[in-house]
Amino acid sequence: MKPLTTVEDVYLLLHAPAATAALEAAITTGLLWMLAEKPMSADEVVKALNIPGRRGHYWLQYLQSFGILEAVSQGYAPSEVVRKAILDTYSRESWQHLVVDEDEKDACVHALPRFCMQTHLKP
Repeated sequence: MKPLTTVEDVYLLLHAPAATAALEAAITTGLLWMLAEKPMSADEVVKALNIPGRRGHYWLQYLQSFGILEAVSQGYAPSEVVRKAILDTYSRESWQHLVVDEDEKDACVHALPRFCMQTHLKP
């Protein structure tokens, strides 16, 4: 990751965990490969992945909002940059392993603020 150089970079970084989680879900569920084979509507994706309620619709809109997916006449498809960066580089299985590895690395900082606060708040 490049060093922060602007105030906007800081704001983008604050949104990064949710964007990362959305992308990781697109990789682990196989969504990107499913849509690469055949673009699908939101309802088709929700049904295929058995996603409850409106959650799947919001997830797809979120993925589109930062360029992971693009809207096409049939519904959603992976964006060109995702095709180049993900689909055309490693296999689905390799990407799924990379996501697990990154989750394990990130786990060391997820509870850190809560741990530090508990340590400093003790009488």
